[in-house]
Amino acid sequence: MTSSLAIVNADLRTMEPGGPRQQAIFVSGDRVAAVGSTEEIKALCTVDTRVLDAEGATVLPGFVESHMHLFFGAYSLKVLRLEAITGTAALTRAIRKFAAQNPDDSLLVAQGLAYASFDGRQNPDRHILDAICPDRPLLLQSADFHNGWANTAALQAADVLRGRDLGPGSHIELDPDGIATGTLIEPPAVATIQALGRHGGREVLGLEGIEPAQEVTQAQREADKVLMREGLQYCAQHGITTIINMDGNLYQASLLQEIEAEGDLCCRLELPYHFTPGEPVENIEIAEQMRRKLNSPMLWCNRVKFFMDGTLDAHTGYRVRDYPDTPGHKSAPLHDPARFADLAVALDKRGFQIAVHAIGDGAVRVVLDGYEAAHSANHPQGNRHRVEHIELLDPADRPRFAALDVVASFMPPHPPGCGDFPLEPLASIIGRDQWPDAYVWRTLKEAGARICFSSDWPIAALPPLTGIDIALTRQVWDADQKDERLSFEDTLAAYTSEGAYACRRDDQFGRLAPGMLADIVVLDRVLTDRNAGDTAVEATICNGVVTYMAKN
Repeated sequence: MTSSLAIVNADLRTMEPGGPRQQAIFVSGDRVAAVGSTEEIKALCTVDTRVLDAEGATVLPGFVESHMHLFFGAYSLKVLRLEAITGTAALTRAIRKFAAQNPDDSLLVAQGLAYASFDGRQNPDRHILDAICPDRPLLLQSADFHNGWANTAALQAADVLRGRDLGPGSHIELDPDGIATGTLIEPPAVATIQALGRHGGREVLGLEGIEPAQEVTQAQREADKVLMREGLQYCAQHGITTIINMDGNLYQASLLQEIEAEGDLCCRLELPYHFTPGEPVENIEIAEQMRRKLNSPMLWCNRVKFFMDGTLDAHTGYRVRDYPDTPGHKSAPLHDPARFADLAVALDKRGFQIAVHAIGDGAVRVVLDGYEAAHSANHPQGNRHRVEHIELLDPADRPRFAALDVVASFMPPHPPGCGDFPLEPLASIIGRDQWPDAYVWRTLKEAGARICFSSDWPIAALPPLTGIDIALTRQVWDADQKDERLSFEDTLAAYTSEGAYACRRDDQFGRLAPGMLADIVVLDRVLTDRNAGDTAVEATICNGVVTYMAKN
């Protein structure tokens, strides 16, 4: 017999066009069967129907987490968090306390360090970190997760005290004598130290687009699966029903398949293939292999991920104009633009959706040029390619998003001054004359672009309600700047229906209407444009199954 579930006495936001509100919803199996008044839905219930009384609170489609890193995010729940800590003395106390609490860890990891957080507005080197922790490997990771700092013990244990060739776009900084300073630029450099950790660095390999170099034992696989299950459950706890896991390797694909087979995949999930700079074009066939391997309704691959640049903080984001504090420096794209355009044409023709990390306005332009090449060569395929982050956007490129049906994928916690990210030094790195080009959510919306929101977990806090709160309370950097916030309704859509559109599944979930998949989140109060930060998730339903319940 098909199971049924009813949610009654709700402020039901269907996220249907026009924003209709209802009071109740009836679920049969994995589908929404009806929405309507509480009386109408109660009339459909039988003695076997599970009835949840929302007590007037808001009910929404399940949140779509459009860009995150599941394995790495789950790992980040186990490490020291530094977002709220600045100053050498405070950082020293926190790190030493964490070391004492974790005496058996092979690598001490602290994440979320804001740039210039040590005394004198400086970043640490290995000597500063040696004074804090001289005898155990220590890694500090920047708040944007692109860079890191290691002590001497970590550099020696990883055999990189004299550096290592890491290919384009990443390096281990060396002093004039050829000895590592402790500064690690971009993820491949950071990964050399992460390999010392409890999961052997496997938690970041998908982010890098590479596979484990060493054979993984069954015990290690089981430990990795336990961690990923914890990450999935953490997502469900925060109302997330769909994850776009922007990692991408075959190892994670195999772990997720096993988790699904064991009945523990409590969120539907897409895992892309990560195409790295310099990778042979023939590796498109690996993406095809991954698409064939992951093809269930709950776990699929139809996406290829690229990194086009680094970050503005590290001056590795590719800009149209010079960095204001570094004349003559724009950085450079990680992929040759002509080659990327050829790849975009080939992938678009095969029906893949492409998603590209592009921070600087120069990187965004290279990506849009590639999408335009695909559009011209193949004609519109409906693939809804995406640009991720878009921290700077040249005004000339604003109309191209709507013209090419490109989704703008933003992270509300990322602008400096929002969430855990301080205003400086990034606002100055951007430069005041380009503030109007930074994080232009509303500007792109007004230009006709489709916009989705996400966290980029663990780069920023995961809960969508936190993201909604940040999105609605974002402040301008000066009185003469445009308010780039979206409306309340558009903000909710960016985490629900627009997230579904961005992953080309808007005909299946993202709205609460008959025939749609039953992905639902029940909150603990009526959600308004002023209280998201105080609101909690009471229940999460994915595919008609209750995956989280705050109270029994």
